[in-house]
Amino acid sequence: MMKYFSLDASSSGSLTFEELISLILSIYFVEIVFKRRGTSASKLSELKLSFEDFSSIFTEHCFFIKLKPSQEDLRYIFDELDTDHDGFITFKQYSDFVRKYLGNGLDLSSSKYKCELDGVSAEEYAFVQAIWDELKVYFDKYDVGLKGHLAENELKNFLVEVLQETTERELNYVFWNLFRVDSDSNKEVDFNEFASFILSHAGEISLQRFHRQQPKGKVSLDGAEFYLCLSNAYSFLSTMPKEKDTVATIFNRVRGEQPLVSYAGFLNWIHHALAAKYKKQ
Repeated sequence: MMKYFSLDASSSGSLTFEELISLILSIYFVEIVFKRRGTSASKLSELKLSFEDFSSIFTEHCFFIKLKPSQEDLRYIFDELDTDHDGFITFKQYSDFVRKYLGNGLDLSSSKYKCELDGVSAEEYAFVQAIWDELKVYFDKYDVGLKGHLAENELKNFLVEVLQETTERELNYVFWNLFRVDSDSNKEVDFNEFASFILSHAGEISLQRFHRQQPKGKVSLDGAEFYLCLSNAYSFLSTMPKEKDTVATIFNRVRGEQPLVSYAGFLNWIHHALAAKYKKQ
């Protein structure tokens, strides 16, 4: 049981409600569901799911959270995951979806999701692209031999040297989350997996550290705090200090008619926009 406390980002010796939910949903919908369906672990890398398979997983296995997702929403999500439009998704696409969205407790409403990306400016797209371009430089630096992926030891070097995550707890947290649903168990990470995970992880940790310093009950950010959380998350990137005006524009778009951006709104932007490059993946 102690291995699960690698999820304990605050090093408090306990899991927050959000961390516990992330753990439960990720394990249940990736591991337990397929064991109950009789799929052996060795066959997962070859598994392909039709829409009927995908739909049945969520309609049959959401009973314990009293949720009955609509077929419309499930079809929307499935079509977004089915990138080659052949009517099937791979187990990796499915497990990445569960880990990224269910495991982070994000709202999967398709109408809300589409609305959140309305009004994205050219400057915001350029800002996100600049961050990904900078991460590619880091990726290539640590990808010895430019083979197109990072091995476990190369990823560890990046985490220690760049993100300065040096404790066993911090490293276990990353490796457990990144490799736990690695369907072929090869412990290799390509650039898209690397960038998406690092951007999500750094954003989440930055918000957690910010929140621990705030008075009880605080759940939202003003413009200065929004920028502070982003700049702390990605302090290793030279893009951040140069884009304060762009971040202010993003803050205004994300908050809409509200005076502040909620913690959930901040994380939604991190996951849906920055880490996904607006691809709804």
